[in-house]
Formats: sequence, structure tokens, C-alpha cells
Amino acid sequence: MKSSNPQKSSRPKASEKAKAILEGAMQEFMLSGYAAASMDRIATASGVSKPTLYNYFQDKEGLFIALIEQLVEKRFQDFFTPQYFQEPIPSGKGEIILRELAKKIVEDATNDPQFLDFMRIILGESGRFPELARSFTRTIKATAFQAITHLFASCSELKTDDPEVAARIFLGTMVHFVITQKLLYGEDILPMDSDRLIEGLMSCLTR
Repeated sequence: MKSSNPQKSSRPKASEKAKAILEGAMQEFMLSGYAAASMDRIATASGVSKPTLYNYFQDKEGLFIALIEQLVEKRFQDFFTPQYFQEPIPSGKGEIILRELAKKIVEDATNDPQFLDFMRIILGESGRFPELARSFTRTIKATAFQAITHLFASCSELKTDDPEVAARIFLGTMVHFVITQKLLYGEDILPMDSDRLIEGLMSCLTR
């Protein structure tokens, strides 16, 4: 007599396989860089067969772009949920969101070496593989840039006549800080306390 309780399949779900592949790909890109990375080694690191790997991602570029999208989503999903674009932003909330986001960017740059290493790969390979850098820029535009532009356009306490310019000033300041302090090892050459920078930036962007 068959049991009335269906047994769980021992095969991993599709989403679990995709996650394993992305983790294996990140490991391989960290070790080898983009140009020298091998789909064979990615399959081995992921614990999947090569045909399975190609069922999920058709090539190395597609894998790398998926990692870019995952990286950006992970950084900004706590701040910019789908409801963020549909609901009014309460008065005073815009300044709070901007300050928390700036601190999050600094925190990631300080405490997540994998994030920094991945950014170095994007910058280092951009000359030979410009589409990788373009994919990163497109992803930032579709997430953080549009969200921050919306924030400046919606919040009266934020000081701007041009929301797009204000969003560029905010993101540009934070990206410059991460690049000079962390990616280019300039903390002792161009020292700047992150809290001081953030407060100065906020004083420029709020009324």
C-alpha cells in the first residue's frame, strides 16, 4: 500500500541549482578573473554537469551579468521595494533613506571584500570586455539611479531643481569615495571619515 504522504524529491529545485551555479561562478571569477575563467571549472565548483550549466546560462558573459544583477539587487533591495515606486514617500523620509543608503554603501565597501574584488574585476576587464561594464551601468540605472531620482523628485525636503543631477551627485560622491578609499587603496593618501563625508553630502542635498 502506498503511503499517503508524498516523499520529497532528493533532486535540488531549479532555483537551488541556479544559486549553486552563481556561487560556483563567483568562486571561479574571484580566482581566475573574467578572461581566464572556465565554464568547465564553474561547473565543477557548482557541483553540476556541464550540460546543466548551459541549460541555465548559455555562456560566461551571461553568468557574469547575472552576478552583476544579483550584486546590485542585494545592495538596494532593502531600500527600494516595488511598493517604493507606488506609494507616497512620507515627509522627512527621503533624507532618512538617503543617509541610510550612503551608510550601506560604505558598510559594503568596508566589510564585504568579495564585493570589492568583484568591482575590481569589472573595472579591470572593462577595456577588453566593455559590455560587462555597460551591463553594470545599465543595472545601476534601472535600480539605484532611477530610485534615487524618484526620491529627489518626490520629497520636498530634498534640495534640488533637477532630480537626475541630484541623483548623480549623490551616487557619484559615494562611488568616488569607494574607488579612492578602497579600490585604489587611498585611505592614507586621501583620508576622509565616512561619517563626515555623508553629513557634508546631506547638507548639500537637503533644505
